[in-house]
Amino acid sequence: MPQRKKTDRAYITMTEWTTQYGGKAEGEVKAPAKLLPFECCPLSLNPYTDPVCTPDGLVYEYINILQFLQKHPHDPVTGNKLRVADLVKLHFHQNAETQKYYCPVTRKEFNENSNIVAIRPSGNVYLLEAVDQLNVKSGNWKDLLTGESFTKEDIITLQDPGHPERRDMTQFYYIKQNVKLAHEHWEPAKNINMSTSTERVLREYAEREAQLEKEKKERAVQEAAVAAGAAAAAASSGFVTKSSLSTAKPMSQRVSAQAPSATSTAFSAAVCLERDPFDVVKHTKKKGFAALVTNRGVLNLQLHCDVVPKTTENFLALCESGYYNNTVFHRLIPNFMIQGGDPTGTGKGGESIWKKDFKDEIRANLKHTEAGILSMANRGPNTNSSQFFITFDAAPHLDGKHTVFGKVVGGLDVLQRLESVETDEEDHPLEDVVLQSAVVYFNPFNELDKEEEEQRLQTQEREREQEALHDEANRGQWYSRPTPVLPKTDKKGVGKYIGLLSTKPQAAVSQAAPQSERAKVAAERKRLSVTFEYEAPLPKARRLPVHRGAYGDFNKW
Repeated sequence: MPQRKKTDRAYITMTEWTTQYGGKAEGEVKAPAKLLPFECCPLSLNPYTDPVCTPDGLVYEYINILQFLQKHPHDPVTGNKLRVADLVKLHFHQNAETQKYYCPVTRKEFNENSNIVAIRPSGNVYLLEAVDQLNVKSGNWKDLLTGESFTKEDIITLQDPGHPERRDMTQFYYIKQNVKLAHEHWEPAKNINMSTSTERVLREYAEREAQLEKEKKERAVQEAAVAAGAAAAAASSGFVTKSSLSTAKPMSQRVSAQAPSATSTAFSAAVCLERDPFDVVKHTKKKGFAALVTNRGVLNLQLHCDVVPKTTENFLALCESGYYNNTVFHRLIPNFMIQGGDPTGTGKGGESIWKKDFKDEIRANLKHTEAGILSMANRGPNTNSSQFFITFDAAPHLDGKHTVFGKVVGGLDVLQRLESVETDEEDHPLEDVVLQSAVVYFNPFNELDKEEEEQRLQTQEREREQEALHDEANRGQWYSRPTPVLPKTDKKGVGKYIGLLSTKPQAAVSQAAPQSERAKVAAERKRLSVTFEYEAPLPKARRLPVHRGAYGDFNKW
């Protein structure tokens, strides 16, 4: 016989306990924990490429935590107070084949069950077992790779498998408090994995769209200004007054109309405004050179006037005007940058030479690749004014967002001294770093102004020469090419001078004019020294036969 299924048990199952015997509390639903992989940033939820960690051992992407701390001075996971200066830059070792992180001592790859630690002074990441065996138990308090000294307090635990609650995304402080992240207001495509060419195409498309939108707004402003000017002109009997010009908004280009005549009504009155200097971009092929004299040394700068003309023109003009003199560097972050250019010293002031913000000049060949890069500070796209910053290290996350317009070519030791200045919790230097003066060694835009002035003077000189030649040509008809002085005659009618200035034989001339008149003509001709084509030497007089019926000298008409 087949064996029957045995149902008598000395225990009950979990399902029976929860469904039949009241083991499940009414309305209780416990969601499974959502653990974040250890190689991902808690803010972007993507694998990090430039990792830094907090003293609590939480690992972030540097650019993400930096932008978060600019608005919220606390840890986004724990909610504890956190400063940028507390961050520790990490150095992971990655397997070239598997692209996974591993311990450089044991050669074991990290996973969700690995106990991972970091050494604060060096930033190197190891397995805990390697540090425990080779450092703690042996009393060797030197980094296993670099040999830097450290203490037991410098060992930071990045991952502990026994306490996975730190990686529970549902318990993150910024998620529970519904804190808006900075990157949520940026480009949505940032969360999509794209190739470099795709990112470039999308960026160019966005820039083109923004430029078209800006031009559309400018045209609307111009049309409104023209309409307002025309209305004011019509109200004042067709004349454009000075008040109407002063109240009109500035335009980016000349708007004018030309009437065919003073009394014509075919064209309506329009406003004629000069082109705004803000829209004039000067182009040069030369570099600019300047120096920032601080209370800790001199920084010599090379400016890319040939690549970013508008930004460098603004910076050089502010330097020459003394705008930066006796200002302070209000912000300093070690391993990142030092920022200045605000006369108020608060980071909220400053303006350009045009009294308004100007647009970015992002160039693919100018990036934040090293220490000493000079770049413009801004509040967002196309909001450049007077503030600038100088990097202490490479900052690739700023590429495409800030205009690079120069670099430090002398005084890198001074830059290192500036980096060593201590700061407070808000990244303000505890000791004033003063920009005493800004000296301009060479400004290529001044040469352009001189060349334009020389061209203007040459043009005026040519115009004066042409006017002089024109006047000389007109005067020549009176002085250099005088009209002949015709002899006097008592005759009237069409042929009154026939016989006086002609190539007729001497006999005819002698019959037509008296000898005294001929003498006067010869004397006048000798005085002027001019030979006329119709004043050929008179032939010797001879008698000619008289023909009846000839016209003669038209004296009978």
